[in-house]
Amino acid sequence: MSEGCRLYVGQIADKDVAVLRSLLQLLEPELEPGWTLTDDPAVADLVLIDVDAEGGAEAWADAGARPVCAAALTRRRDFHARFRLVKPIRPGPLRRLLASAAERLEHPDPIGAIEWLVLDEGGGRLPLAEHLRRRTWSRPLRLAVDDGYGVIIDPGAGLWYANDAELQLARLVQRSLLADEVQLLDSQQLAELVQGQPSRPLAALKWRAGLALGEGRLHPDLAGRVRFMLTHVPHPALADTAWSRLARSLIERPATLDELAGTDGIDVFDLAAFLNACHVCGVLVLDRSAEVS
Repeated sequence: MSEGCRLYVGQIADKDVAVLRSLLQLLEPELEPGWTLTDDPAVADLVLIDVDAEGGAEAWADAGARPVCAAALTRRRDFHARFRLVKPIRPGPLRRLLASAAERLEHPDPIGAIEWLVLDEGGGRLPLAEHLRRRTWSRPLRLAVDDGYGVIIDPGAGLWYANDAELQLARLVQRSLLADEVQLLDSQQLAELVQGQPSRPLAALKWRAGLALGEGRLHPDLAGRVRFMLTHVPHPALADTAWSRLARSLIERPATLDELAGTDGIDVFDLAAFLNACHVCGVLVLDRSAEVS
């Protein structure tokens, strides 16, 4: 990649573009390959989008839907993105971002069919799986779909309750919602709503929601040159022979995406769903020792 790389900026203020231009000149002796700004996104090797700016969330979602290497410029340190540059723009973080992007361009992702999930599309709306992974709710709550079907979650007890309406449950685990788009319950309401209903381990709902997360795209936490390992086999994985075998292999030794992609009987989209579900359930260990510092 000796000819150099090209950086395109989107929704970025003129003052930040000026800073970028100056820093690229300052860092030129340290960057291999070198980077220059371009006005044409079609030829860009990396697109940098200010996700805080007006229209930034839409531009970020659009970039995530296309085969382009994209980075988020933001003041939010909790913004999930494979490549992220936190404001204000400083030489060190910019150098590390460009080095990581160049590494990815030189050595593309081992599984080209897998894309990276954009979790927060603006306004704090997140997939149900991500709310469960982050433990957004500490109190019992009720989630409902439009036709009134409801799921009761009791985070403190690690339980959930629902009837056997499979179609409605499938729709529910695919939802994205705000933290306050739920009905919080007190102890009396909880007791009344779950009376006569069988309880299920909350890990089973996390697993279902994790499998539905991303539709074949990987959680951004799993990006980079990472080796994966499991602390134990998630109980729901025991129902599937291929997943069970994969889970046991990850308990015995860590593996990269390259190695996992070669596992017999595992489609790449199923692999993304499996890793997402393990991450949501909290059993996935990430070894980032080989990443670019």
